[in-house]
Amino acid sequence: MAELWDPCSLPAEVLLSVEVEPEPRNATTQQQGDYQWKFCTFELEQSLLTVFSTTTPFDDVAADVRATERQPIFVAGEPAVQFLVPEISPIPSCFVSTGRSFGTVQFRVTERSVGTFPISEICASARLLADALADNAN
Repeated sequence: MAELWDPCSLPAEVLLSVEVEPEPRNATTQQQGDYQWKFCTFELEQSLLTVFSTTTPFDDVAADVRATERQPIFVAGEPAVQFLVPEISPIPSCFVSTGRSFGTVQFRVTERSVGTFPISEICASARLLADALADNAN
């Protein structure tokens, strides 16, 4: 299995090009069952971007039973899935996940204050950021 990619290693110039503050707000590594997860949260003007990497296979992430409004999409030309997981957070968030040699990369955009944007805009932002950052996420 390939080594787990560190999402905090996204290049500052790439983050700045999509208006993401390049200094991570927080970073965590954790074990969930047999799988390792790393994540790094960055600030956007009116929301937060959390980038996850995990050894969890893409098909397992895409089939998460907690996910709602699941939609197959493409990120940087690769198969991906967009979904919501309302039980994780009361604040509107949208996830975009795509497979990698080590498992999965996931991008989550979370609104800073409830009710500011419709979920469709939050998901559009997640797709845009995933597309822009996916080539550097491996």
